[in-house]
Amino acid sequence: MLGEEHSLVELEAQLGPSGARHAVELGIRTAPVEYRDADPHLFVFAWVAGRRTCYDRCGWEGVGASARPGDSLATRIGTEVTLGLVLHEGAWWAWMDSEWLGAFPLDVWSGALSEVDGLQWFGEVFAPDGKPRSEMGTGLPATAAGAATLRGLCRVPWDRWACVEEERPQLHADAPSRYGVAFRDDGTLSYGGPAEPPALTPRPPPSSASEGTPPTTGR
Repeated sequence: MLGEEHSLVELEAQLGPSGARHAVELGIRTAPVEYRDADPHLFVFAWVAGRRTCYDRCGWEGVGASARPGDSLATRIGTEVTLGLVLHEGAWWAWMDSEWLGAFPLDVWSGALSEVDGLQWFGEVFAPDGKPRSEMGTGLPATAAGAATLRGLCRVPWDRWACVEEERPQLHADAPSRYGVAFRDDGTLSYGGPAEPPALTPRPPPSSASEGTPPTTGR
């Protein structure tokens, strides 16, 4: 169900320009219409030559881990979750908290995603009508105490099995007045923003015993 609003945080490995991009994604997503609850859920996703596939399936091969794509992570709210992707023996493997979850074999991309030219870590709010109403992260602005935080952003080099941290990833925000991103003094990256506030509604008109003109808006 790609047409419904959602909010997520993810990491992505990608290859090629945006219109023809190959990509593999792993993250945590809130999609009330699709999942029928307000919980954050583990997700995986793939792009093939700029074409969307589907969440949590479409080529994914699980390995019977304790957590599976689509599972609720409600019990993890307020805790740190470790996520990772690595290309190993012809497949993009995903893990959470040191447990392998499964993989997308390179066959999903006809073998093309055997290298990458970009890595991303980001928060996202998607709305089919272009007017997002959901909060991102914890709902607090990136510069506020308590904003959602990413740390330990790293890549695994081709020549050794090691996590090499990115010292200063490039920051970008599509809608900085609403959803932002910022570096903190401790080297972590914070992101987020609030949900759309509810619209103000007219107060009821005064009773017959009242005087004056009723206000048009108010709480």
